[in-house]
Amino acid sequence: MSAQKRKNLAARKTYFIYYTKNTAFQSNEFIVGKPKLGITNEIATRFTKTLYYYFPLWYTFFMKKIVLASSNKGKIKEISEMLGSDYQVLSMAEAGFDKEIEETGKTFEENSFIKARTACDALSLPVLADDSGLEVDFLGGAPGVYSARYSGEPVDNARNRALLLKNMQNANDRKARFVCVMTLCLPNGKTFSTRGSVEGRILKEETGNNGFGYDSLFYSDDLNKSFGEASDEEKNGVSHRGRALKEMIKILKTL
Repeated sequence: MSAQKRKNLAARKTYFIYYTKNTAFQSNEFIVGKPKLGITNEIATRFTKTLYYYFPLWYTFFMKKIVLASSNKGKIKEISEMLGSDYQVLSMAEAGFDKEIEETGKTFEENSFIKARTACDALSLPVLADDSGLEVDFLGGAPGVYSARYSGEPVDNARNRALLLKNMQNANDRKARFVCVMTLCLPNGKTFSTRGSVEGRILKEETGNNGFGYDSLFYSDDLNKSFGEASDEEKNGVSHRGRALKEMIKILKTL
């Protein structure tokens, strides 16, 4: 290889590293920083769009950004903490999608897929979605996929917990589990799904102030305490969402 070719290759490598590390996306628009190495914004933008088009998943995760099909601040915070500093979790709104996705599925798998595919098709970006809920044996698996809206619209966690306690007043069997199904949809049409669950029981009164949703009523068999009493680190170590996410990370590493 001639000296000139080596020089050109080194320049391309430097350019590649600089722009993949200093380019951010918002929806389908790429924002490129001040040109370096004498390369124009137009060329740099074309380069990063081409890179993303042919290697969407690699590009997104190299940039350490994940679009999460959720507007639930508690859920976004929980997943962000479980992923750690290696990733920046973006809500759909932050990625440029602010429409309400109608969850018409009858299973966690169906709703998780609906959310991920809808946002993925709209953004042309890899999207991670989850659908999760509480299954109570005494209630025949309810509230299940309707956990967030158990007491009706608008969503009210305190009202949901009050209704659950009311419906469990005469229950001797208080076994329950949190279930999470996580789905990753790619722009090329591929879909990957994982499932996680955590066993426990429903308490007779709220215990602890941590977490969100039904956490203060759910006694974890793994932790021997309610999720409402557990620290974020303790809960994430055994939670249904944490277990589903761990399996999803294994899949991501193979792509």
